[in-house]
Amino acid sequence: MGLGRAVIRQLPIASQITLLKEAVRSGTIASIVMMPFGFLFKALDLRVGHYGPKLGEFLFGLRPEPWMQVLLLVQHLVIGWLSAVPLLLFWRWTSPRSPSLADGLLYGALYYLAVNALALPAIFGDALPWQLGWSYIYPSLVVHLVFGLSLAVTARAFGWAHPGVTFGRTNAEPRRLGDFYLDEIDLAVANDFLRTRVKTHKASTVKRELGDLQTIWARLKHLDPAAAKRLPAENPWKEAEQAIIKASGEKRERHLSDEEEFQLLVELAACRNKDMPCIVGLALATGMRRGEVLMLEWGQINEAEGYLRLAPSQTKADRSRYVALTPEAKSWIADKRERLGTRNPKAGERLFAYTVDGFKSVWNRVVARAKVENLRFHDTRRTAITEMLRKMANPSPVAVKRLTGMQSVEHIEREFVIPFEERKRASEGRFNSEKDIRSNVGHSDARMTDHYANLSELGTADEA
Repeated sequence: MGLGRAVIRQLPIASQITLLKEAVRSGTIASIVMMPFGFLFKALDLRVGHYGPKLGEFLFGLRPEPWMQVLLLVQHLVIGWLSAVPLLLFWRWTSPRSPSLADGLLYGALYYLAVNALALPAIFGDALPWQLGWSYIYPSLVVHLVFGLSLAVTARAFGWAHPGVTFGRTNAEPRRLGDFYLDEIDLAVANDFLRTRVKTHKASTVKRELGDLQTIWARLKHLDPAAAKRLPAENPWKEAEQAIIKASGEKRERHLSDEEEFQLLVELAACRNKDMPCIVGLALATGMRRGEVLMLEWGQINEAEGYLRLAPSQTKADRSRYVALTPEAKSWIADKRERLGTRNPKAGERLFAYTVDGFKSVWNRVVARAKVENLRFHDTRRTAITEMLRKMANPSPVAVKRLTGMQSVEHIEREFVIPFEERKRASEGRFNSEKDIRSNVGHSDARMTDHYANLSELGTADEA
């Protein structure tokens, strides 16, 4: 038992709780499943369950019926819980694809041999089963084989919750990445983590996380050389399948049309809380994210200079950012200030009292009433950026980066500037360069255009 406690103490707290819960669940089921076999052998006048009453009398003394039977049943269940722990620990450390039925049968046989055939006869001074004959061996052996087999069947969920297979699989209890020891993390773990993560997070977010995990792993050899020696030679996060996190389908290009924006603002104005149109209006005027608008404080607004300054704790990049106050943004702030009346807000006071969840529920109802299809709040940011580009003579990714707080100029150019220019060029029907033509027909390089272009006809057209 001391060794078992030492092994359990090495597990993370969450894993300890999972182990104990699974021991109670699977141990109870296995203890109940084995009982009909015991009753059958007793009905055939064979010896089985011989040491239950002896152990009960030793622990509780002689008790009147039916209390003695109740105590024996409780003792039977508790022994089942404790007996399940060694096999669950074995699966925890070996991490099989699924608990093997052979493991359960072998465990039942070894348990019978070690406990019922050797330990208990020695403790109570009885003859060993093989000294008494086969009829004293197989009833108890069969019951213990059933117990082990039941554990293997009913504990499959726990057995599958191992490093290389499960994070979010429905028939297994998921494990957080923080529950793994570093030397448990291999390529299978990394790939399974990515598959689960992309189901609930954007591919770009998971890609950034993967980069952080690659860096952390690479730096371990400098931070803790001794621990690094126990890790796999290859960085599992660097070897992870990049294809898993590639965005599936087309990228989102949704932005509000003028008509949709009008419909939305009409429904927002009908809300009881008059902050709703102000929140959405500020987002459309500045391109700020939902959390940035909701957490905005009066002390951050400099109306005289025409900007507001977001604190690092308010931004996605954890960096402070200056946001230009457009005339529309100033108008919405003035509207909010007017509703305060004569009261002067304190510097640390927020403009809006909404929580993110509270705002989200109201927003969803407003969008449904406005009958604006397929709209997310983040689309207001995309709409604002598109409007910024429209007002620029020459759309600049660097300028948009500074206005919106995005960290990657390349991302802005790829996701906003190029699509904007493509839409504008398509609507105007103009091609100013061979690059414009490539973009229009879907060629990635000039060689394909050269392959398709009929230069003789082009020369004829020019001459004509």
